[in-house]
Amino acid sequence: MSEKTPLLALGTSPSSSTSPETINYLAYGSNLNSATLTGSRRIHPLHITPVRVPSLTLTFTLAGIPYVEPCFANVRPRLPPPAEQEERELVGVVYEITRADYARLLATEGAGAGYQEFTVACYPLATGNEIITARTLLCPEEDTTSAGKPTRAGGQPTNRYLQLLRAGARERGLPPSYVGYLDGLRAYSITRFRQSVGRIFVLVVWGPLFVLVLLLNHLFARGGRAPGWVRAFGRGVLGAVWWCYDTVFVKVFGDGECTEREEPDLSHE
Repeated sequence: MSEKTPLLALGTSPSSSTSPETINYLAYGSNLNSATLTGSRRIHPLHITPVRVPSLTLTFTLAGIPYVEPCFANVRPRLPPPAEQEERELVGVVYEITRADYARLLATEGAGAGYQEFTVACYPLATGNEIITARTLLCPEEDTTSAGKPTRAGGQPTNRYLQLLRAGARERGLPPSYVGYLDGLRAYSITRFRQSVGRIFVLVVWGPLFVLVLLLNHLFARGGRAPGWVRAFGRGVLGAVWWCYDTVFVKVFGDGECTEREEPDLSHE
């Protein structure tokens, strides 16, 4: 199998080396961090393998909530040569987990409303040429231009979210060069008073709906996947908040995705 083996839809990959009771899961975002994986999601890996994934690159295009958590980690296929040299290959961790834990993971990752399941070839950092076939979660970026879709281009993750990735990368012993890359990513921060007002407004008005989405996922997800009407409702809430942002909020409250320049202090002039 080539290092450039493309992503495969779930169920079309070669069989993995795990037993029928376990699944290889590739993590690249906040699930690198045990505080998230084990603490928040209650997932307990049986085996942990740091890997590189030459066919993928890290992005932050999964839409979140403007002014609060604008975006989350995602991955996409690297560009074909020679442009691929300009993109850093993904480094992450393959967890061997039980099927029950994997179902719980899917339920806490949107229950099918955002991320989709794919399989990909991963190369352990310690052994080089060995291949682990793992499942991973991603949201195809062709959705970035469609209204109501769960991806958006150009946003910045918050410092809170980036710190989870940075701490997780160090915890799992990922290469210093990749940790340095994560350290160098710029975080979204609020620099103007009206953005703070926008944050409060979004939390008060839209926060209860997002909490409801999480509750519905928890109540109705079976095998990690929520019914179609729950997923449609979740996508509808996400699409609605970003439609409001694009048409109203950004004009009233300022940028809720990327850091704006701080307003100059004119008090000493």
